[in-house]
Amino acid sequence: MKTAIKVLVRTEIRDATTGAVKRMRKARPNLVFDSGLTALATGAINFATIFTNCKIGSSNAANSIPGNTATFTQVGTTITASAAFFTGAMVGAIFKYGTGTGGAEQYIASIGGGGLTAVMQGAGMTVATPTAGTVWLIAQTALTTPLTALTGGCVSNTYVTSPGACATTFPGGASSTQITNQRTYQFPVQAAPYTVNEIGYSDNNTNDGTCNGRIVLASPDVIAITEYYVVQIAITFTLSPNVPTAVINVGTGLNTAGNIQFQVWDCQTITSGGVAANYQASYPSNVMDGANIGLQLVLGTVPPLNANISQSQIGLGPSGFASTTAALSNASLGVGLAQATITFNFSTAGQTCSAICFGHASGTFVSQVFVLALTTPFALPSGTFQGNLVYQRAVTRTLSN
Repeated sequence: MKTAIKVLVRTEIRDATTGAVKRMRKARPNLVFDSGLTALATGAINFATIFTNCKIGSSNAANSIPGNTATFTQVGTTITASAAFFTGAMVGAIFKYGTGTGGAEQYIASIGGGGLTAVMQGAGMTVATPTAGTVWLIAQTALTTPLTALTGGCVSNTYVTSPGACATTFPGGASSTQITNQRTYQFPVQAAPYTVNEIGYSDNNTNDGTCNGRIVLASPDVIAITEYYVVQIAITFTLSPNVPTAVINVGTGLNTAGNIQFQVWDCQTITSGGVAANYQASYPSNVMDGANIGLQLVLGTVPPLNANISQSQIGLGPSGFASTTAALSNASLGVGLAQATITFNFSTAGQTCSAICFGHASGTFVSQVFVLALTTPFALPSGTFQGNLVYQRAVTRTLSN
């Protein structure tokens, strides 16, 4: 299961008396931190809680550091700069060649050579031609300078409830492979002017600037004592596989080749009041963004796979053999990855298994959220059938801001 995340942030400065918009900034993408990606993967946060709160700060320290006049070459895991560039603060950050957001990402493991060299994690590569590069500070976990002294602190979970301010939409309509959750936050009028340069979003309401992502504004927002500040954050999640997709056999003792598909949306959404709500929730976990997962060996007819992720009501799988749920964990995995090893021990009697469903287990049923329809159904043994299946979730981003 893969989920891509994109966050857009828009700001308004409004008149304190009339509420009229005096200045407005267009929506811009922001940098999602590594901590946010991993928390989404494990289910520690979900589609709605990742941005329960908005936080503001005054620092204009950049999220990325371009090489500017320096160029870079690489042999194996060592990158060499044409001029001193690398600093100790870049350890744990991402280095990317070029000036845009595309290209392979490499994590910086260590710095040496008076800032002229950096050692990368992983297998490395060869770059013989001097090339531009940028470092992205994805290891951040908070705003640089949160405005903690404001009335109400740096944090707001006061939602604007005018039409369209808080909502969930499916950009592609009924056959959408994307879902967009949006909240609009209002900060109180202050007794003194203040300046905002950075904005973050968080699942906690502590007045400490901790957040799951951060945007640095292109120019400051200055809010007078006759004005108040409004921030709108829209997060789009793109899921895959979004159409039935062939998979090869990775099983031992059984052939798991077949076609796999997300059948229905099963996640949290945002009401017009800004509150999180379950959408097609399964017993009661939300499998797309929950922390637990179960499996079912489906007997008999292969469940038909939807052409797209459906917005119709979630259904139970056919009767079969269902496991208890297993928690997702990031242990020994990379950023934005989590997996659950689901161990089963069933007493079977030669039935035919036609598919495997992943969802939330309830007795002998599992909700048909994620279905693998087997190309070659297999006969279960007569007696004890035991083993394990590994379910993995990956959450990705495009580096921006």
